[in-house]
Formats: sequence, structure tokens, C-alpha cells
Amino acid sequence: MSPWTTTQMRHGDVVWTLSPTIAKQGFLAAVHAWLESPWDSSHIFIVPRILQRDYGRINKNIIFIGQFLDVPLPHDFTPVVPFVVFYLPPFVRSAKGLDPPPGLDTGPKFRCPEWIRTQVEHLRGLSGKS
Repeated sequence: MSPWTTTQMRHGDVVWTLSPTIAKQGFLAAVHAWLESPWDSSHIFIVPRILQRDYGRINKNIIFIGQFLDVPLPHDFTPVVPFVVFYLPPFVRSAKGLDPPPGLDTGPKFRCPEWIRTQVEHLRGLSGKS
């Protein structure tokens, strides 16, 4: 087993095959390495499902892919228990929620009362005077 240093896990794709006893530590080590270079690093985790499958709650960026019985591993054996697969993708900046969802009507046109318009013009005139 090689040491889990962040220099080996940055700027590339890493596949983890972890035992359930050290899965949480592996997830945390991967997240710490991912935080140093989130735009060009990704991690795939393959963990035998013995106790639980909620390792994705360690970080909000870890995505639960699914539970499988036939995960291709480098070892030649038939699994007895299902495997769960998680994915920590490269970070993508996005500004969600700025545009209204499609299909929504625009708001009604608001007609400004005359007394508000008068006060606004008065305040605009005050800003230029000293």
C-alpha cells in the first residue's frame, strides 16, 4: 500500500478500491487532495457494501453513483456482497438560479405613483448639491 500523499492525488483521476473499515479515511484524504486542485482532479470510490452506503455525506460534492454486483476490479474474483460506487468530479463553476426557470411568466408592469416619482426626483436633485 502506498502512502496517501496529496501530491499523488492532484491533477489527475484516481480510482479507490477501499475496504469499509478505512473508507471514511480514504474519502477524507481524497477530499483534502481535491480541495488543492478541484478543477483538474477527480476520484472514483468502489467500496463493498457491508455496513452502510452513506459515505457520500462526508462532502456535498461526492456523488452516489449506485450499487452494483458486477464492478470490474483488477482482481479476478466473484463478489459476495454488492459494491457501492461514488464519484468526486472536477469542480465546475456555475451560477445557478440567476435566470428564471423556463415557462414562468414575467412579473406585471408596475406603474410608479406620481408622489413617489416626485420624491425620487427631489432626492436626485439633493445628491448633486453640497
